Amino acid sequence: TAYHSYLTLGANLLYGLLTIWFFIIVSRALGPEQFGLLSIILAVYTISFDTFSLGTSQALIRFTAVFLGKGQSKQADQYAGLIFRLRLIEFAVLIVIAPFMAKLFSSFYSQQLLVIPLSLSIAANGFGLLADYFISLLRAYEQFARSALLIVINAFFKLVILFPVLSLGQSTLTWITLAFVSGPV
Repeated sequence: TAYHSYLTLGANLLYGLLTIWFFIIVSRALGPEQFGLLSIILAVYTISFDTFSLGTSQALIRFTAVFLGKGQSKQADQYAGLIFRLRLIEFAVLIVIAPFMAKLFSSFYSQQLLVIPLSLSIAANGFGLLADYFISLLRAYEQFARSALLIVINAFFKLVILFPVLSLGQSTLTWITLAFVSGPV
């Protein structure tokens, strides 16, 4: 319905605004050079998430909802289970390849200090993919208010973690990466 569309749109908009606020605060704390390195870390995070999601979020919502609409709840559960197993495999793969990919990417920039934050960002995508699975599943089951709430809580959580990191003087790439990926979506 239109209400559900507005609810999802509003949650995504609020998530985006809170994420922008996160970046404004971080850019002031890090300065241009360090913020540029953080941009590399978060670009790898975003690209690896998009690569590993394989379009399964949209497929999960669509096909699960179609099966449910036809009264075929068993097929909906099977399809959701298949996507969940795929996400678990992706989670394991990301955990295993994270250190190797981080070393590879950091060597492109001749910046060894990128290894740990890049490892964290790549490995954290496993959690992000699992969180995205559950949010997509809520949408497939037409639980739009719950999925919207999870998205907004996610953005607030990033900021809640960021403030102690900065107030304790831990404005390093590793700690800020941890703050960003602590909200896994």
